[in-house]
Amino acid sequence: MSAGSCMSDRTGFAIPELLVTSAVLPVVLCVAFVATSGLDEAAGISVSQSNLATLGAAHELYAAEHGGRVFSLSPDDYGAFEGCADYIENRGCLESLVLGWGEATAGSCQCEAQWGYWIGRAGEVDCRYGSCGNAVVIVPVDFQSKFGLFRFPNCEQFHRYVNGRFYDSTYYAPLDTLAHEGAAPLFEGCCGFTYNEGSMFLSSYAFSPSAMWDPGVMRSNADGGFRAPGSYAESHRAPAVAQALHPELKTLFFEHNWNHGQPGAFNPAVEGGRTPYQFNHGRDATPLTCFIDGSVRMLRTGNAADDDARLREQTATDGIWHQGTPLGSGGYHLEQNHDGVRVAHNVLTTDGIRGRDILSTSMRSTDVNGDGSVGGEDLLGVLGAWGVDAGWSSPCDIDADGLVGGYDLNIVLGAWND
Repeated sequence: MSAGSCMSDRTGFAIPELLVTSAVLPVVLCVAFVATSGLDEAAGISVSQSNLATLGAAHELYAAEHGGRVFSLSPDDYGAFEGCADYIENRGCLESLVLGWGEATAGSCQCEAQWGYWIGRAGEVDCRYGSCGNAVVIVPVDFQSKFGLFRFPNCEQFHRYVNGRFYDSTYYAPLDTLAHEGAAPLFEGCCGFTYNEGSMFLSSYAFSPSAMWDPGVMRSNADGGFRAPGSYAESHRAPAVAQALHPELKTLFFEHNWNHGQPGAFNPAVEGGRTPYQFNHGRDATPLTCFIDGSVRMLRTGNAADDDARLREQTATDGIWHQGTPLGSGGYHLEQNHDGVRVAHNVLTTDGIRGRDILSTSMRSTDVNGDGSVGGEDLLGVLGAWGVDAGWSSPCDIDADGLVGGYDLNIVLGAWND
């Protein structure tokens, strides 16, 4: 990754170098592992839950100002053109992804340099700064690099709805050690963005890119199958939040890495040996997730994998995640998984915002007392733990949202004698 000045008050990152290293991107972005043995896991989980709740609320503000639609940067008609250069030549300039205002001179505390992935084309007067190579970060996800806008919930276009800073604790989960320890020294910086010697620490959280496309892109096989972005004019049009058919089951934000209970600090399957396990690298990964309806719960990867298999058996055509994209059955970094789990929910959700990343809000067994059936004793168990700070591991917290309450009660009643 390198930075170069595009003009006196604009400074940018060049995406081509990012593409070369995208498979081991966290190695570039996070250069040191610092142990946080003193951090209480339950406290770290609670902080991350609060962060995700804040991001969910910020997205509601964004949607309220943008016709009720999901966050997006690529223009609605981008799919009608053959990429960035064609769009600029025949339609106009593209909006660049902006990281924020930072120092032009280190130590000056003068926030006069605007950093971003600037998009432009040689010879075009109005948008001559930057490169069309940077257009990869204004689309939800680029299927070649597996990178894109979904990794930037802290870009300027969205962080203005949070607190106006790229580097802020809201964007970093305390248990996401690599990212948090790298970014933490920058939280109190003079400016919202700090150029850190060529490195950048991505947020612990990611948008669900499948929810950012027009739903026709991730179209189910039953309805005709995947349609490549750019294959039809409206493909880049961000959907309305209200288009979600299962808002309590479709993700909006999720913890990108496996932050608690992971097999180790780094995933040995990734070249370089300095990259953490991610959300779908093991059945026992339980990343915190903010759903379209605003609820924040753990979503166990094994549950998503089981639901995917169940749905494929029932429909004979479609699972939770789409295998008809250019990523095929390899999905999203599935070759690096820990225990053979094969699921790419969140990123490649079938039917996009209209789909589901899990089939039920239940993350734990409804048979609370383990007697083989769901009945009165399970109900009494939930009622007895109601409102008690039983912790995230409580078997009565069936939906894994950190609380024992109405949702858990409804789940037990719905599964009575099942």
